[in-house]
Amino acid sequence: MFVASSQEAISRSPPQIYLSALPFAAKDSLVYKTFAPLCTGLISVETFGINQHDGRLIMTLSGHGGKVNVIAYSINGHLIATAAGDCICIWDTRTGEAMPSLTIDLTIVSVALSLKGKIIAVLTGDRKICTWSLSGIRTRLQEWNVPGGNGVSLSFAPDEVHLASVTDSSVHIRQAHTGNLVVELKGHTGEVLQVVFSPDGATLASCSADTTIRLWKVVTCPPLCDTLRGHEKSVLSICFSHDGSRLASGCADGVIQLWDTQSRTIVATLNDHPSGIRSIQFISSLRSLIWMSENHRIRQWNQPSNEVGSLIQLSDLEHDLRSASFSPDGLHVATAYMYGFLGNYTVNIREVDGCKRAVEPLLAHGLNISSAAVSSDGTFIVSGSWGGAAHVWDVHAGEPRLALLIGPTGSVQCVAISPNGRLVAAALSDHTIWIWNAQTGETSGQPLHGHVEQIQNLAFLPDSRRLISGSLDKSVRIWDVETGRLLKAHSLGSVEWGIQFAFSPDGQIMATTAAEVIYVWHGDTGQPVCKLVVDYCCSLCFSPDSTCIASGGRYDCNIMIWNISTQQLLRVLEGHYKTVLQVAYSPDGQLICSSSTDNTVRIWNVSDGTSIATLGGHGEYAKFMAFTPDGRSLVSAFEETIRIADIADIRLQHGSGQNDPVAVLASGHFESKYSGDDDGWLKGPSGHLLLWVPREYRPYLQTYPWKRAIGQRRVVVRVEESGWHHGENWMLCWKPNRSSPGSK
Repeated sequence: MFVASSQEAISRSPPQIYLSALPFAAKDSLVYKTFAPLCTGLISVETFGINQHDGRLIMTLSGHGGKVNVIAYSINGHLIATAAGDCICIWDTRTGEAMPSLTIDLTIVSVALSLKGKIIAVLTGDRKICTWSLSGIRTRLQEWNVPGGNGVSLSFAPDEVHLASVTDSSVHIRQAHTGNLVVELKGHTGEVLQVVFSPDGATLASCSADTTIRLWKVVTCPPLCDTLRGHEKSVLSICFSHDGSRLASGCADGVIQLWDTQSRTIVATLNDHPSGIRSIQFISSLRSLIWMSENHRIRQWNQPSNEVGSLIQLSDLEHDLRSASFSPDGLHVATAYMYGFLGNYTVNIREVDGCKRAVEPLLAHGLNISSAAVSSDGTFIVSGSWGGAAHVWDVHAGEPRLALLIGPTGSVQCVAISPNGRLVAAALSDHTIWIWNAQTGETSGQPLHGHVEQIQNLAFLPDSRRLISGSLDKSVRIWDVETGRLLKAHSLGSVEWGIQFAFSPDGQIMATTAAEVIYVWHGDTGQPVCKLVVDYCCSLCFSPDSTCIASGGRYDCNIMIWNISTQQLLRVLEGHYKTVLQVAYSPDGQLICSSSTDNTVRIWNVSDGTSIATLGGHGEYAKFMAFTPDGRSLVSAFEETIRIADIADIRLQHGSGQNDPVAVLASGHFESKYSGDDDGWLKGPSGHLLLWVPREYRPYLQTYPWKRAIGQRRVVVRVEESGWHHGENWMLCWKPNRSSPGSK
């Protein structure tokens, strides 16, 4: 399993078994305990809130060129088939080895493998079933049309001869080699959603939208049928226990029922509201079930002898999950999802018990951060997420100080901190503004109502007593913070409206965007100051002295710096190659930082327009960036994590021209998860491979110059004092005068 989980690295560069696979192995694993003491000059890896191998990621199967929408295990669990578009890949689940793929002319919607994987059946988008022999030379056995509508379930009998398929409200059993119809099973009054054979092949179970389950004795002629009633909504999934004495069924309302197949009675009822049960499987015994709901949540039920049983929350799978399947023994789950914007599609196989997090994460955002703000003294950060949560973080400790209670459900659009550091404000997707005490987390009065569209920006005025808000309803409102009273409201309805909004630090002027124009206004009166013609603007900010505006472009990907009073273009900063989403000035006005959809953060010298540094190591583009008020650090928020970098270290690294290999992780040479074929590789100056980082760790790397990370998950990679033996010197990692394991 150690080799299989790192096969992406080892198959391309065998030395990576020492340089990459071993450092990232679980510290309590036999492999690590045996071989790590025999090595020197390896990287050091620390994980917080995420642990790939302790999390029992067995292997990652990659190579599909399209969306993996079907996963199927063979009945004995030794093989797994994954389908993307019209291509099927077949893998050995014990080694991760890929077998020659099959290409079907049409889109694949369902796949089934026989007991030992000798035959594969495929249902295509035009309602045809094709069977192939996988023994020796791939041979297409038969093809036949399937009447009916949307049913996609296929199931092989253990004899590897018979195949069951769904046709609307009936089930067909055919000979897999010939396609000959053996029997048609009728009786359901609604669409059949799944079929499965018992382990001895004598019984076929079918579940339906008619809320019933039918057990067919297929060894009799004609087949005898018993109907199981008890669910109130469509039955989505069923499975037999390993001895066939129990049947588990999952319903669209989240109810799970356990049946005795001999007495046809309900043994237990479990309620997993509110999401339907997408897949269900017994785990090696009659008293342990595992299932996955339609919201991608995995749960387990255990029933000790003579006890009622208990539910265990195991895991929430990836938000962008495409497909999933349990192994026949219920011990593993295979999940397919798109990895990155460029469409890298992978399948992960995990041990089910390892779905529990080995290291408990911080109580933080469960969804991506949408906005953030830094306090004026630099001691805390406030962040909001699309999930509707807001948190106050201690910058120095990197830990949550407060979780701010939000009333109505809604995502946090933007946040602000008062200059005196006493108050926090957040605008929600329901167009309300909430204000809290930054020390206690108590709300300051009732939420502010008035805007009728999304609030784009919030800012406290320098006196900390007034709050200004700008919205897509083309209005700017100034609020009394203490009373919640609306002091002024300016309508800018006469101007074409864009999605960007900014206030000057002194609160005297504001800027709005409209495609290729930036409009500048007086904050108190709403009277126009000037307009600037730019590339399509996606971001803007004021200089600390409020005399200049910096804007980031969507199409030319440049940053423009304008003098507001003269309307003169002072400088153009070139370097990003994708849309510039965020720009921010340093407190002294000498630096600008920017983030882009090219997944980098850049720091620029304002006086001459040169790029001081390009910071990578991000899983995606930053949602928020800002310098701390003392100008010593840069704060960047992306995905679920906030990172803090030291500006002095960045300047030193840039000025010295050092090429610290670990610093490469943050300098752009590291190919992030949204990159191409070299996904996950740290490369040297000549392009040679230095280090491979496991896929699930990449978004959470905390590397130079990011000195601190705040969030649920972190992965810290360091070089030990003994140095790092990599590249052509990799063989030095084996300690001299040490015997190999097992030698005398």
